[in-house]
Amino acid sequence: MASTKSPEEQDAILSSIPTNICQTTGLLGVELSVKAFVCCPKCYKTYHLEDANGYPEFCDFRAFPGDTPCHQRLRSPSQGGIALPVHQFLYQDLQQWIGWMYARPDIERLLDRYPSQCSGDSGVMEDIWDGTILREF
Repeated sequence: MASTKSPEEQDAILSSIPTNICQTTGLLGVELSVKAFVCCPKCYKTYHLEDANGYPEFCDFRAFPGDTPCHQRLRSPSQGGIALPVHQFLYQDLQQWIGWMYARPDIERLLDRYPSQCSGDSGVMEDIWDGTILREF
């Protein structure tokens, strides 16, 4: 199916899509308290982003004593004097998130309404509520 939008319109749509967690939560009106860690893109070792000593330029993870270090680059090449992490891992405390979710004024209405919105009649399972087990539970 061919697109009916001009290249300029397509570019505008693509540029409106959030590219990071801050933009996404801002658009959704969500205030999240997340902890950011630097994460090695090869072995996934994490380093505290706010560590007073900073984090190394290259990953120092060793799978076992005497092994060679991972040595994957953790910082992007400096642009304007600021080297940014190549990859980040964002973490939010689950209890805090559940507390925030249940504190929403409309949460009870949304939870009561949700299963009835799922049809499951098309024969295509798109959601856990499209099955019969939870509906008959």
